[in-house]
Amino acid sequence: MNLTLFSRPMLLLVRRPATPVRWKHNKHFAKKGVRGNGLSHSQREEMRQAHREGRLDQFFLRQANRHGTNEDKGGTAELTGPDTAAHILKGIEAMDKGLVDEAISHLTVALDYQSASAEANCVIGFAYSTKSELRVARRHLELALKSRPKYADAEHGLGLICLGEGNLVSAKQHFTLALEAEPAHLASLTSFGNLLQGEGKYTRAIEFYKQAIAAEPKKAEIATAALGEAYFQLGDVLAAVEWLKKCLRQAPLYGPAHLSLAAVYVSLKRYRDAREHIDRVLEIAAAPERTTVQAGKSLKERIAGFLNLILSQAQVAVDESRFTDTERLGELAVHLSPHDKRTHQLLAAAHVRQGKLDLAEARYLDLLATHGDDFETLLAMSSIMAKTQRQVDAMNYIMRLQACDPERARAFMSGVPQASS
Repeated sequence: MNLTLFSRPMLLLVRRPATPVRWKHNKHFAKKGVRGNGLSHSQREEMRQAHREGRLDQFFLRQANRHGTNEDKGGTAELTGPDTAAHILKGIEAMDKGLVDEAISHLTVALDYQSASAEANCVIGFAYSTKSELRVARRHLELALKSRPKYADAEHGLGLICLGEGNLVSAKQHFTLALEAEPAHLASLTSFGNLLQGEGKYTRAIEFYKQAIAAEPKKAEIATAALGEAYFQLGDVLAAVEWLKKCLRQAPLYGPAHLSLAAVYVSLKRYRDAREHIDRVLEIAAAPERTTVQAGKSLKERIAGFLNLILSQAQVAVDESRFTDTERLGELAVHLSPHDKRTHQLLAAAHVRQGKLDLAEARYLDLLATHGDDFETLLAMSSIMAKTQRQVDAMNYIMRLQACDPERARAFMSGVPQASS
């Protein structure tokens, strides 16, 4: 069974296809595998601790020295002062909360104090990338590299921009440079794995995900979930379930892993297990305080992608007259999105195929009451009325159909035999 989980290129949860998956590129791609502010989790925690102890300037000096002396590498001499450091910290905290505009405001002040600050340019570059202002983002990340050559965070950011633009060659070059500067760079290892998975190179992607997990085992939930998905791509369902469960033990509120595991269970027709993980995702999505604004938006997009998966599989089940599967999948879809019109139309069509016209009629009537007149629904109702010998009702629905979409109605009626009209 082929399962295409998301229309986005971030995660393609499918069994290995006959031909390689072709990567689709859009502005959303850069959102996977990155914390969103240019510093690793451990660096952010160290920075906050330094702020509490009043030694932010020392923290940034260590960051600069960690990559060697800037002037020795051809970069600009850079010592981050306390005013700059304070605004960088506020910018990072705003980014963590999804307050991108507020972050940019603080980071702009930081750059007013020190225009050559590598950290400030890097973080503001990520912020502009989140807003899809890639030209501005690229400029700031390049300024960060000018101040601090071989800066892994900045190289990673440029790689994500290239990836979002569909330039895989340049993206690989930047990720490689980031890993040369910092071989255990979690975000770069994860993003490189994502890129390879998008190209259908699942075995190589797995290698990068495992390196990412080894680099920061307690903070690699994105890589851990992606590893499970890569195993599913290769048809190793047991390994997929193992790694996705491991991810959720580590990060119980990581919604994408719940969705991915639900998709695996759907492929196994373990609908009850899938329902449990859908419930968890809905709980997480309904509690915005548990996640950032950006992560919440991304999760909602992924829920919509998962709904598309369920509906596509339900349509296949209808076409193959597997009505039990259709009903189970339909129940999952209704649970995920109770008022989605496509779900009810599909289930009503399945009832028609089974000859359960009373159930189909009831569902179509609910659709009309909830969503108003719709061409397909009115057409289906007129057909049911005709099949049940209610010609007057059939003609009433045809009249409503003509009022709903006169042009389509004329085209339809011109192809209908006179007796049926």
